[in-house]
Amino acid sequence: MITGIGVDIIQLRRIKNAIERWQERFISRVYTQGEINYCRRQKMEFIHFAARFAAKEATMKALGRRVGWENIEIINDERGKPSIKLSDGVRGVAMEQQAEKIFLSLSHDGAYAIAQVVTTK
Repeated sequence: MITGIGVDIIQLRRIKNAIERWQERFISRVYTQGEINYCRRQKMEFIHFAARFAAKEATMKALGRRVGWENIEIINDERGKPSIKLSDGVRGVAMEQQAEKIFLSLSHDGAYAIAQVVTTK
């Protein structure tokens, strides 16, 4: 049973501009160290930062609640498939919303990155 759906789309330029303007101040406020390490290893890091930003926004929409950026981490398995890791506190919020499983899809093309999150019971 689906308990939540969240979608977010963002212009890559917005994240690129934020990184260029605010640098580490922006990055460390929004992303976990694991996400930073992953994105920094990529050829065009701002695309990956943007996709993770969209994923965090989509997660909040699916859960129906705003939480701190650091409480949602986008991780990749050994094949590169992205998934969502929640902090203990946000896991409690997810359980309140009957979000036992969380599914994530990321994409980027042209000037945009998009994320869709579906939670199920």
